[in-house]
Amino acid sequence: SVIYAMTANNPWGKHGRTYAWVHSAETARYEDAQEVMLAVQPAARGARLYCEESTAAGRSGYFWERWQQGQTFQQWRDSEPHLRRHVNLFLPWFVVEDYTIPGFNRPPLPDEITQDEAELVHINNLTLGQLLWRRQTLAEICHGSTDDFDEQYPCTPDRAFIASGGSVFS
Repeated sequence: SVIYAMTANNPWGKHGRTYAWVHSAETARYEDAQEVMLAVQPAARGARLYCEESTAAGRSGYFWERWQQGQTFQQWRDSEPHLRRHVNLFLPWFVVEDYTIPGFNRPPLPDEITQDEAELVHINNLTLGQLLWRRQTLAEICHGSTDDFDEQYPCTPDRAFIASGGSVFS
């Protein structure tokens, strides 16, 4: 067995091989994702694991189109084998155990949160520690921009793709 590690811009790494495991990181950010993946996908036919993961980069381009073509696990499981496509898997920021402030693993009190945060808590069952981490990240990393936060740490696929692509209206 051999392990190959290569970048998306390596013109020779994509062709002439057969892969058992493929992990394509930050696919949406590839300079020419369509061309890169067109070369990788045939080499990965029959792969035990084939994963294209990325932070969203707007509602256009290769990664967006692949997301639109994907299925939920439920759809994939319930479909006939010959009709199965790839499964979309979205992980919101709050499932990452490190994205919290230790010592505040309790529901927030109403006077500790804003109206916008109350909605997030209600929908996603967030702890006060998670909200404090979100506030800190918004201030220190995202410079107060909720759009930047939603691009890097989205709650839903819709927020990820909207935030990273700007307005959905032209």
